[in-house]
Amino acid sequence: MSIQNHLLEWYDKNHRKLPFRENTEAYSIWVSEIMLQQTQMDTVIPYYLRFMTKYPSVVELSEATEEEVFKLWEGLGYYSRVRNMMKCAKAIVEEYKGHFPNQYDQLIKLPGIGPYTAGAILSIAFNLPYPAVDGNVIRVISRIYGIKEDSSLPKTKKMIEGQVRALLPQDVRHFNQALMELGAMICTPKSPECSKCPLMADCMAYLSCMQEELPYKSIKQKNTKIYLAVAIIENQHQWLLCKPNNGLLAGLWGFPSEESKDRELSKKMIEAKISKDLEMKVIGVKLLGKEKHVFSHKTWMMDIYQFLIEPSTSHSKEAIAEKTSEYDSEYNWISLDEIDRYPISNAYKKILKYL
Repeated sequence: MSIQNHLLEWYDKNHRKLPFRENTEAYSIWVSEIMLQQTQMDTVIPYYLRFMTKYPSVVELSEATEEEVFKLWEGLGYYSRVRNMMKCAKAIVEEYKGHFPNQYDQLIKLPGIGPYTAGAILSIAFNLPYPAVDGNVIRVISRIYGIKEDSSLPKTKKMIEGQVRALLPQDVRHFNQALMELGAMICTPKSPECSKCPLMADCMAYLSCMQEELPYKSIKQKNTKIYLAVAIIENQHQWLLCKPNNGLLAGLWGFPSEESKDRELSKKMIEAKISKDLEMKVIGVKLLGKEKHVFSHKTWMMDIYQFLIEPSTSHSKEAIAEKTSEYDSEYNWISLDEIDRYPISNAYKKILKYL
């Protein structure tokens, strides 16, 4: 029996019953694949169900406001995915009348759709012969064929795509999902369950006892420690929040803050922002506490400062909006009762207890 038949037979009996496998619509495949980027399956499922209930088609999504979608996405992280999804939805409605194109060269031009996502949509939704090579597939193929080249290099990924393409059977839809499922359930990064693998007899890594060594990856970039000075500012039972237009958390509400590799410098930077940029007269600063938030590439060491400001009518919502329109963030005074309506990142949610 061929590798393809072994794998498809295993998948038919053992695959997980997931909500986005209940149909093969391109929209649901696209939403699930975008959500699953850098995010665990167990985390994604409830988000996926809520998202599909609120936006059952690409048309509804294209008509939503960015803030509405951010609020629904809140806590899922990697928010650039949301911005690209919004752009992509609008492009599909405007250019393709609300239907996902079934041609690779058209899909790959859409915002946020790379080779893997395009391959997943074409193979799973349309059963077209395209590989869908994610981290799970890279691991499975590297072990089956004993590939010792650095799997993080583009040329190695291209080679693995070629291996998958050569394996594709007529049932591309289930074969690609089977490769991914095998990597997620059996051929895991550590302690793979080789005795349960349908491809054990064909696996060069297993036969040469190299399961733990493959796939080979060069050393990852270290996570950098960054100090973030966060300002808590209250005015007539309302707190000052800001929403950056660019950067890691663009489109999400948080608190005025400044970051630096030097703790004291970050504090001086936030003090300058409050007094000079926002033109507030600071009459006292107090350290309320410290928090920590880990991103994939950096860790925020958060110092939370309470800024006491001199009351002034120039701090009204209208004045703040006018005063900060020239900056790269939107500012607003928000009461505790209103905060739940605003999309706030997990990093800044840790600050809410200080209000």
